[in-house]
Amino acid sequence: MTAAVQSLLDSFDALSEAEQHQVIVEVLRRAEHSTSVELPDRALVAAADTLFVELDKQEAADAHPKPRWSRMPSVGGWDSDGR
Repeated sequence: MTAAVQSLLDSFDALSEAEQHQVIVEVLRRAEHSTSVELPDRALVAAADTLFVELDKQEAADAHPKPRWSRMPSVGGWDSDGR
């Protein structure tokens, strides 16, 4: 991987989720029209599946955040169930 590609990926990682989505859509749009990049349908489907699984995980985590007490260390011998 070149330094330019790594820099691009680092910049991508620093974006918000909404901005990352915009970049993904634009890169896929450009790749579709590029004559120098030919990806087999299997590769595109696999990449889309991976992306959607990750997005589903993020949405599930955002929809069901853990209660604060479950992230706190045990105090005075009590566990997170209050026992």
